[in-house]
Amino acid sequence: MGLLGRLVRQYPGWIVAVVLLVTAVGAYGVLQLTVSTDVTSFFAEDDPRLVTFEWVSDTFGSSTYVLAVVSAEDIFSVPVIQALDSLTQELERVPGVASVRSITNVEHVLGTPWGIEVAPIMDVLPDSDAAVERFRERVLSSDTVASRFVSGDEQHTLILIQLSRNVDSDAAVLAVRDVVRRYDDRLTVQLTGSQALTQQLNSVLREDIVRLTPLILVVIVAILYFSFRTAAGVILPLAAVGISVIWTLGLMGFLGVSLSQLGSAIPVVLVSVGSAYGIHVLRRYDEEWQKTGDSRAAAEQTVRSVGLAVVMSGLTTVVGFVSNAFTSIVRIREFGIYMGIGVAAALVISILFIPALLVLSRREKRVPARGATPAPGREDSPSGLLERLGASVTQRPAVPLVVAAVVALVSFTGFARLEVDTDYLRFFDARSEARQAYQLVQEKFGGVDTVQIVLEGDILEPETLRAMEALQAELEAMPWLGDSMSVVDIVKEVGRALNEDDPAYAVIPDSRAAVAQYLLLLSMSGDSTLEQFLTFDQATAKIEVPVATTSAQERADVLRRIDELAQEMLGPYGRVHVTGLPYLVDGMAQLITTGQIQSLVISVAGVLVLLSIMVGSLRKALLCLSPILLTIAINFGVMGWAGMDFDVINALVASVVVGVGIDYSIHVYSRYREESVHGRGPRDAAITTLATTGRAVLLNAAAVAAGFLVLLLSVFPPLRVFGFLVALTMGVSSAAALTVLPALFMLTDGARAVPQPHAARVSRTT
Repeated sequence: MGLLGRLVRQYPGWIVAVVLLVTAVGAYGVLQLTVSTDVTSFFAEDDPRLVTFEWVSDTFGSSTYVLAVVSAEDIFSVPVIQALDSLTQELERVPGVASVRSITNVEHVLGTPWGIEVAPIMDVLPDSDAAVERFRERVLSSDTVASRFVSGDEQHTLILIQLSRNVDSDAAVLAVRDVVRRYDDRLTVQLTGSQALTQQLNSVLREDIVRLTPLILVVIVAILYFSFRTAAGVILPLAAVGISVIWTLGLMGFLGVSLSQLGSAIPVVLVSVGSAYGIHVLRRYDEEWQKTGDSRAAAEQTVRSVGLAVVMSGLTTVVGFVSNAFTSIVRIREFGIYMGIGVAAALVISILFIPALLVLSRREKRVPARGATPAPGREDSPSGLLERLGASVTQRPAVPLVVAAVVALVSFTGFARLEVDTDYLRFFDARSEARQAYQLVQEKFGGVDTVQIVLEGDILEPETLRAMEALQAELEAMPWLGDSMSVVDIVKEVGRALNEDDPAYAVIPDSRAAVAQYLLLLSMSGDSTLEQFLTFDQATAKIEVPVATTSAQERADVLRRIDELAQEMLGPYGRVHVTGLPYLVDGMAQLITTGQIQSLVISVAGVLVLLSIMVGSLRKALLCLSPILLTIAINFGVMGWAGMDFDVINALVASVVVGVGIDYSIHVYSRYREESVHGRGPRDAAITTLATTGRAVLLNAAAVAAGFLVLLLSVFPPLRVFGFLVALTMGVSSAAALTVLPALFMLTDGARAVPQPHAARVSRTT
């Protein structure tokens, strides 16, 4: 720290100039940032689940759909059908849209004297009730059309909007919304599907960033002003975190890393966490300033003394976040890495930039500002109250330790109640249009997201098709699954059309030649549906079935059974692949369970190793870590007892606790060691530590907790839970550092206690 202290004293202007230059470059990088919340972006490019998903999309066309559900008292009425037809045609012209299908343009198979014909099911736009009724009968007579496009009560119909491959889906969905909005006076239309939800989520995240970041700044400004009562006490910590946010987001922009649901929390977390280092630096600078009256000397001594503690806490925070780099979930990995970079930036800026600015300010010596540091002897001041707490804890150290043990035991019992859930529908409020539309399609059409079962084999063999038909029957009998669709349904529809629309002939032919003839007739008629379920070489076929649940446990059970049935019933006929968005979401749940446990173990082990090196003792490192282990236990216990699910967002709370909460233990330990070196016995050293550093710890915890509590105002439910949990754990970890840790000091160091007059207690004010 001596070298850094001399740099600050001798070259403050250069330090400030370099920081401002890097910040200007970073600001340009921020302008390059993009937002992406697509589920596929959570997986590595070589993840087998994603590879299969992408292969199926390439083979059978884009599986990226936007679903528009049109609702009316009776969809089969002249005004509704005419408006629906007009809307369908307009949607077909939207850039980025590959195809649009609704009951007004979907094709069906008709028998003709010379074979079959594929034609739109609506040949003429109905203009009378009688014409609409004939159209209604035609639609409902086609099983493949009616089951996919019309609800049982005939009050809802779907428009399937297929987006082009490699298109900006956000832009395409926004263009679709613009078209739909123009029909508000004629139709009731709601958009859903994974891409519509993703676009709305992106919009919500942008709004949250713009709305919440200023609120967090206001809260932290209020806390800083209450503590320091000076402009510098407010501006400098905020400048440090503001610059670190620009550096971090700028780097992401330059490297082409887009903001995800997790990445959008980086500015909020950095503003809350990064302010801690500036607070500790300013606290110590004020103390050194009062002793020397020389800004350069005060700045140098601040870096020399408190700098080590700040670096220790900063490095452990970096380790806590970077431990997420070992998870398989790309977005969690990115969050951990760039949060680590942001914390490191905030650390450097606090250690160098803030003291350099203080040197350049060339202040005259002054008396302490009102409210800055209460007199040591006042019992009603924060320092006085903390001093009394220190006296109580050191006199009866068993009390906080017993309380901590009881709380930990109660928390452990809540672990068994924890459940992993990646239901992305919970990202939206229950009253939101996105969630209501999704649930409406689930209820009326059997589900939004589909599972694709792909068979590579001799598809034209009737025995193969019958196996596929049997599998479809088994799937449709299962709970949470809707009506399936495959080449089998298309073949059966051709058989029916060839025999005067007689349902008795909607069966699979007995010979391979007949199947081939059916498909040849269909392809010659220009049917576009066939290519979505059968490849051109007729060697690969797809079954599609919607899943009507987003609950993690229900979905996992359903998907496991689908996989078992597919392998059992189709395995003898070729190679079987099962994929789809539900499989990706389920895979993410598995990665969260294994990845976050692994990351937590790595972060705790990494912090322990780092602490051992810093303090030179494994025993002392374990003491410093004990409040964090207690806090982690309480965090998971509260989640379990409160019925909170373990999802992709709050899975990060533990790493935040390890990375940020350890700061409090480090600062308490560092001051305790400093006081011990100056000749104080364990009890007086602990009391002095709480009366001085304790106040900075509480201020730091209050700033961080208050910053995260602002997330309760988010329109994004998981962020609200995340904010509450982090605020709770900050309170717990700071309280444990000020009670449990001093109590442990008494148990380990108490034997060397030296009785001293209680009046000789506080002489420092970190």
